[in-house]
Amino acid sequence: MLLISLSLRINLDLFFLHTESSFMKIAGVFRFNCALLMLTLSSLSISNSTQAQDRVNRAPMEMKQISNLNDAVGWVQNKAGQWESKKKTIPWRLNEDQKILHTVPEYALGIDNFDEYAFYFATYEGKQFVIFAKHFMEGSYYYPNIRKDWLPKYVTDAYAFNIEELSKLSKLNDGEVNHIAIDAFDFQRVMYSSKAAELAVIAKTIGPLNQKPEKIRLYIDVQPFSEKKITRFQIYNDDKSGNAFHYGGIRDNPYVDSKPLYGSGFAKLFEYCYYELGYDEFTRFLQTTLKLLATKETN
Repeated sequence: MLLISLSLRINLDLFFLHTESSFMKIAGVFRFNCALLMLTLSSLSISNSTQAQDRVNRAPMEMKQISNLNDAVGWVQNKAGQWESKKKTIPWRLNEDQKILHTVPEYALGIDNFDEYAFYFATYEGKQFVIFAKHFMEGSYYYPNIRKDWLPKYVTDAYAFNIEELSKLSKLNDGEVNHIAIDAFDFQRVMYSSKAAELAVIAKTIGPLNQKPEKIRLYIDVQPFSEKKITRFQIYNDDKSGNAFHYGGIRDNPYVDSKPLYGSGFAKLFEYCYYELGYDEFTRFLQTTLKLLATKETN
């Protein structure tokens, strides 16, 4: 019995000794692997820190207003053959017995209206170009079915195009309707609470990175009369929406002889509606902008 107990004791001691030795070996291997892992991670950290490039934000587009036009009188020949006018608005073409509609909000804004036309010089990542902006008023009813609670909206249409396009405005024939087609590479329509807010959005969204696959044509039709000291003009684009050049800000496209005025020929258009202002004012508006072209040519 004593011999059995002694033998059992010896075996247990040998077992624990062997087990302890195994744990020590495992712990040693574990410590070695941990040290190796830390060394590897440290090496990767040093490698990444030396090879990684600095994060640099793209510089925002710079816009500077070159010239602006914020005054003109809009004229339209109504359906009775009488001429009507309104400041900065081409009145809606109505019959004599419909004149009361000029006081209704959607008619009060006319066929077309503007708050300001402006040319901007823009620079983006080394590329220089021009932005033409039309600031105008639009609106809609909060309850359209019952035509109640008119909500005015401030809108900006902006066209981006190459400086070379300005050469099309450099020579205008006196007394004639000069139909100038500017090929823009981008167009944006923005509706916010103010012109400043809209320009801030345009500066982030328009430009060379957003070039459209199709041509966007901005029309600037000008009829100067140097002796009379007046200039007549129309500004719109060729993006049709139904019967109206909606994206050019034209709110209605009246029919004459069963044909819409906008799109039937610029000479016909000026027989019925246009904006008018002093000859010198419009000349200044264009000539100030054309200085960009002269600068581009010298460079």
